Amino acid sequence: MNFEVRHTFDCDVATYERLFLDPGVAGVLKAGMRQMQDVELLEHEEKNGAVKRKVRYTPVAGHYKVGPKTVPAHWAVITEESVFDRAKHTMQFKNTPNIPAMLRNRFENTGRVEFR
Repeated sequence: MNFEVRHTFDCDVATYERLFLDPGVAGVLKAGMRQMQDVELLEHEEKNGAVKRKVRYTPVAGHYKVGPKTVPAHWAVITEESVFDRAKHTMQFKNTPNIPAMLRNRFENTGRVEFR
């Protein structure tokens, strides 16, 4: 499935990228997202013009559904792995849910974000 989402921010691309890639953004997201119990930066490394990061998003406890089935709350935990290319202003990402390995390939999602 392919789709496109556009957002407009009241700043230039360089400012947005600087804020978005700041290692402290996890704390800002956690403070501003009521539906998240925790946003944890697991990895942040910059090398050769690329920023690689890994972030775990843990939603507040609750009942979560996948289709008609209710699943354990810990299945709603998502780990984002991404690489941002500073020269191209693009980020490739993969979101992996905290579910049994045999189901993971059905629920992982990947994508590309372009900053312009």
